Amino acid sequence: MKGRADSEERRRPPRLLAGVALGACLLIIAGRGAFEAVASKEIGYVVQALALTLMIALSFGCGFTRRPGQLRKFVVLYLFITVEVLSAAYVTFTSATINPWIYVVVMTMFAFTLWAYGSQEFAGLAGVNVMAWLAVAGLASVAVGLMQQSRLLLAVFPGSDLASGGGIVRPAGLTGSYLHYPLLLSLICFAFLQAWVSTRRRWYGVLTVVVGLAAVLSFSRSGAVILFVGILSYVVLSSNVGQRIRMGFALVVVGVVVFLAFGESAYWNRYVGGLSSDAAGNQTRITRWSDGLEFWVNSPFLIGGYTGQFTNVTGNLGGDHAGVLESGLMQQLASFGLVGTVLFYLLMAGVVLAVRPAHRWLRAGLIGAMLQTLVYQSIEVVPFMVLFALMPLVSTHIDSRQSAAETSRPGVAVNKPARKAQMAARAHVPWGTAGIGRIST
Repeated sequence: MKGRADSEERRRPPRLLAGVALGACLLIIAGRGAFEAVASKEIGYVVQALALTLMIALSFGCGFTRRPGQLRKFVVLYLFITVEVLSAAYVTFTSATINPWIYVVVMTMFAFTLWAYGSQEFAGLAGVNVMAWLAVAGLASVAVGLMQQSRLLLAVFPGSDLASGGGIVRPAGLTGSYLHYPLLLSLICFAFLQAWVSTRRRWYGVLTVVVGLAAVLSFSRSGAVILFVGILSYVVLSSNVGQRIRMGFALVVVGVVVFLAFGESAYWNRYVGGLSSDAAGNQTRITRWSDGLEFWVNSPFLIGGYTGQFTNVTGNLGGDHAGVLESGLMQQLASFGLVGTVLFYLLMAGVVLAVRPAHRWLRAGLIGAMLQTLVYQSIEVVPFMVLFALMPLVSTHIDSRQSAAETSRPGVAVNKPARKAQMAARAHVPWGTAGIGRIST
């Protein structure tokens, strides 16, 4: 057994190399706009797909164990792919204009990513500094985004919106789209918030504030929905009634202060006024939701009848499409029917449950992100879906850093052999130990 462990360890990439490779993959996934600036949007998507493939291969190559319920999640993945194929076949035989297979390939890529990180514990890759690379990816986009809001670099990095903000630039940062930028920042914000709560390292707290404020300043309601619903979800997930009351009171106080300070600002009207059905863009959004529901009802119902027709990604990759439905839920119902939609959201829920239960802020952020997809079409956004799927790996990394922080506190006696055994139990497959043979289903 020891000989097998040594052999497995030798086959793993060195930690430094794994860290650099992971960082490069994250920067590419979050930085399509850089490739679009020098090549094209299509090239950017292809490079993102290659980076995601490399990241998944790296995750498995650095050591993993199966999480409990892995077999059930694999069945969900298998059934989802089956429904995808049935839906695409139906559309192929009944429509002469729609090419459903582009969307099927993209959604299969996302589904596999959700399954991989939701059902496997990649403790080997979690040993590298995941948070540092998230910081680099997030801050690089924030820096470019803030310059774009100052009307700099707008002609260099594409995707910003200068028309709908009433004079306020909605930046794309390095993501290639003003719709992708706030989604990326909102997820990174919850990752750093959880890291700060777990380890109390100041730089995590500073990054939480910087990235969170940048998401709010982006003038995008999708990012604000993730932040607000995530905070509300944390209140619900809190462990005791007293904590819920304190959090609720704090939210009321913050809301009053923000209203007194910014009640007449464009941002207040955008975010709070946006709750009205008469707010800018909402009438169109509601109409498209209604259209999506009608398309689904008029399709085979259980599987999709309009696979890939109402999605930006089909058009971005060279196919024909008929616009968007402004809702990930409606988009999946039209594309894959009731069964496919339920299976896809089960894969997303598996990612939420794979985050450690003690990491309530991270789970709350993912719940906010999932609920946000019901009213925005973010399920086709590469950085959003990849970072969403990656959060169990982030949770494992934070847990290892939290353990290290606990052992380094002054005045705390540490039993080194016991701590080493505890770390091994937490991480399942620490770097330097081959635990692949210990698999549970």
